[in-house]
Amino acid sequence: MEDYLVIKTHIEQGTLHHAYCIEGNKDDVLLGLESFLNGDGFKTVGNPDFSDLAFATFGIDESRALIAAASQKAFDGSLKIFVISADKITLEAQNSLLLIFEDPPPNTHFFLIVEMIGNLLPTLRSRVYTVKFFKTKREENQEFFRFVRAGTSERLKLANVILSDEETAKQRVRSLFEEAEKYLAAALEQGDTRNLKVSEEVAKMRSYTADRSPSFKMLVENLALILPREL
Repeated sequence: MEDYLVIKTHIEQGTLHHAYCIEGNKDDVLLGLESFLNGDGFKTVGNPDFSDLAFATFGIDESRALIAAASQKAFDGSLKIFVISADKITLEAQNSLLLIFEDPPPNTHFFLIVEMIGNLLPTLRSRVYTVKFFKTKREENQEFFRFVRAGTSERLKLANVILSDEETAKQRVRSLFEEAEKYLAAALEQGDTRNLKVSEEVAKMRSYTADRSPSFKMLVENLALILPREL
């Protein structure tokens, strides 16, 4: 299974496949996709031709609604992009998606985000370009900057996203603290000592991430409360 960064190459080369299935965390994948698309001139904010759809369960009714929406022409006559994420996709819905993924309307592209591609029907998998999300260092930096620029309530939501995947949570939390230390250290090097105590506290919390059984939730939530938004 290829790295999902292949999608960026497809966008830049104008060879975008009609349907992708991406295995990974919805928030992480969406952040990357929006970056790829915006970088190529397709605006995702305030664009009626870009749809970000999230479901706990994607059933037959949701599938029919998606097919109906996809059948409509693009407002500006160019691309229509649908990003669909779901915790569960029923068998009826998967069978319903087969036809549109096999023969979509012109200039219409689908990105289906799931936790495990292996849970999908083989017939559906055969009609999509399957890729896996692997976080790069650049994307880890993006995650930090998204975190630091957010308000407290949004940071706490992002903390839940970071902690939601047990396999990646440990590395993501450590990366978050590494970037926070660099962020604060840059200001100190410029002679700005206003956040010296915060910097010391962040360094102390980062050391806790190496403990045998640290409370990552408590550490990230504390970081969300004390990290300044602007330096």
